[in-house]
Amino acid sequence: LQTGVVLTDTVMQVDTLSKDSLLGNLTKIESNLTKMGAGEGFVFSVTELKRKVTNDAMNRDEVLLEMDEIIAYSRPAEGFGKDDTTGPLLQAGSWLTSINLISHAMLNEKKVDSANNLFRHGKIAEYFLSYVQHEGGKKVDGSVKGVLEDTLKTLIEVSEKKDLTQADVEKVASITDKLLALI
Repeated sequence: LQTGVVLTDTVMQVDTLSKDSLLGNLTKIESNLTKMGAGEGFVFSVTELKRKVTNDAMNRDEVLLEMDEIIAYSRPAEGFGKDDTTGPLLQAGSWLTSINLISHAMLNEKKVDSANNLFRHGKIAEYFLSYVQHEGGKKVDGSVKGVLEDTLKTLIEVSEKKDLTQADVEKVASITDKLLALI
């Protein structure tokens, strides 16, 4: 999950991150992919990107393009190496980060009526919940797993409501904040 969160944050903030913060994020991504058992070529791509950023060999638009290529290398349903099936956790981290950002944007801009269109992804939450409860469950830290399951169940419940309210958007923001604080 953390890798997906850091990856999403990096892509979304590539223009505003300091060089040190960008390198710190790339180091986390590289380290987590290594721990996940990602293929050597995949990890090497991140290592090379770090080297180029360190040496100021790329502008931020080029960094973003290269990160997009790195993301395209992954096959989340298959994982990132022959013995790794944690790809859906990377997807879940990215997706939950996006849900969190969208919920806060709705609240800040006072446009919670958008939730009726944007928070109708119960099937996605069901997919991630099923993954966590079955094959991916042992790959999630115990303290995070319970909060992740609760978050996904809440997102399913919210998506099934006929009309969503400000309270629903606040609930989504709150539960995703709690989860993201753990990872």
